[in-house]
Amino acid sequence: MLASGATTTLAAPAVAATGDVKCPSTDCVRIAPTAGSPVALASDNAGALYLAYSGGDLLKLDLASGALDTVTTGLGNLRGVAVADGSAYITTFDGTLQQVTLATGARRTLAAGLPSLSGVARFGTTTYVTDGNGEIVAVPDGGTSRVVATGLGFSYGLAFDAETLGIPPGTVKSRTHLALRVLRAALAERGYTP
Repeated sequence: MLASGATTTLAAPAVAATGDVKCPSTDCVRIAPTAGSPVALASDNAGALYLAYSGGDLLKLDLASGALDTVTTGLGNLRGVAVADGSAYITTFDGTLQQVTLATGARRTLAAGLPSLSGVARFGTTTYVTDGNGEIVAVPDGGTSRVVATGLGFSYGLAFDAETLGIPPGTVKSRTHLALRVLRAALAERGYTP
């Protein structure tokens, strides 16, 4: 996850890309032709991109070299990934939120039994997930999960900036502004500030 206002640049890898790449401009570079089709990805702001696959694999892509390494496997039916403070936070279609230590691949379950999880974001000491009931659930470190917003429909993505919780454009069937108003109202109603 990028910090508010931060950007990341994708440079051409040391190894030339192969195959027919159709891009909208000559600036498009294929950086990992063997990466397949991840269901989610997240940057660590240090030159790596983490790729989550529906088959349960979490891979690390070095953006400078194009090298692809396995962090861990067997995580379940993955749907979302966020990276913060040396860990990846992984959601599964089966309703589990896991934390994976990136240096070792060790994992622990933070929450289970939630309805079909998708989006995930980390803010402070709390991980937020979107679920199949159109809710955002807060999972604080060492605390009890709680619903902080409802009525969002199917929200596949979730992100934070410095001031407000945001949902990436187009992820709520082009109803981002409506979803944000609903979310802000729900959070304010509960007296909650991230």
